[in-house]
Amino acid sequence: MERGVGLAIWNFAAGTLAQRIRRCAAEGFDFISLIGRDAASLSRGQCPDVEEALLETSLAVTIHAGMMSGCDLVPAEILLDDFKSFIDWHDRTGRLACVHYDAARSRGGEFLSSHMRQVLSEILECSAGAGVKVGVEDWPITQEQFAECEDLSRYEHFGLLIDLGHLNIRLRRRYGLDSPFPVDAARDFFRQLPLPVNELHLHNNNGERDQHAPLSNGNADMSTLARILAEAGTTCLATVEIVPAWSGIDEDQGWREACAAAGFWRQAFVRPIS
Repeated sequence: MERGVGLAIWNFAAGTLAQRIRRCAAEGFDFISLIGRDAASLSRGQCPDVEEALLETSLAVTIHAGMMSGCDLVPAEILLDDFKSFIDWHDRTGRLACVHYDAARSRGGEFLSSHMRQVLSEILECSAGAGVKVGVEDWPITQEQFAECEDLSRYEHFGLLIDLGHLNIRLRRRYGLDSPFPVDAARDFFRQLPLPVNELHLHNNNGERDQHAPLSNGNADMSTLARILAEAGTTCLATVEIVPAWSGIDEDQGWREACAAAGFWRQAFVRPIS
């Protein structure tokens, strides 16, 4: 499942989580992505209906947690305790593919590198050999950021979650909304990443704000991004992260767009467009 496609299931609200999991399986997704709080409940045995739904399907799981709660840092011991419960659950089920975190930032937006390095050091050490990949969304993506955590690269399971919607905004701020999609800049971005890509978040936007829109609704060239990744030999999971409420569509349309995104990405990334 190195190039499997999953759904960020927390962006959909209709039905129970167990029902949404079964729908993901029926729609042909390879895995589901759980938000941290749902994953913590699952891993501690607090939602047996969700575990039953997962065990009845062939779906794997990724987890997207956070190093902050609102504007406050989550204490390292809480993050580690939750992570250990994730690994314990994986030891029982073999279903967990990777765990990624939203980055810790100051109120001014700066990365809190020392906090992230401390947390990751403990998490990576306790998961060495578990078969679960670990990282942070969109950090470290520059050599300067990497220098602050370079010692962690000794862990083979340390990598990146790259959000393609965020990348579009980053590129558009540099090259302008009315410019053609900056193919060379996108290629350079992936070529210069200091760590391997474990997982992608798939959604589109207008280049100005984080709309989490369907892949066809925005000015990111998703076909080109897929080709760049495939040509580079990248093998990673891809999570459709459409948010119906943010992109002006209802949940039924959201499901249809998510399925269309999965089909598109399989065609473009697994079998690159010539």
